[in-house]
Amino acid sequence: MDGSAPHTDTVMSDAAAGQQPATPPLPMAGMENIPATLSHGGRFIQYNIFGNIFEVTAKYKPPIMPIGKGAYGIVCSALNSE
Repeated sequence: MDGSAPHTDTVMSDAAAGQQPATPPLPMAGMENIPATLSHGGRFIQYNIFGNIFEVTAKYKPPIMPIGKGAYGIVCSALNSE
């Protein structure tokens, strides 16, 4: 190096100063209110999430929320009332 090239290395504190803080992810559109259908005399509840029927026991109280989907399936969260 001949010393005439500009110095391109930055200190980590300099690099972080130009960045804005991370924002939380936005909820998926249309997933705020997923309708529930009772089945088997009210012992089970069915949810249609991304075109797939999830049937869970009534101990899982709404809201059931999709977390994500991928090649191997769909991940949802629910509240266990027991």
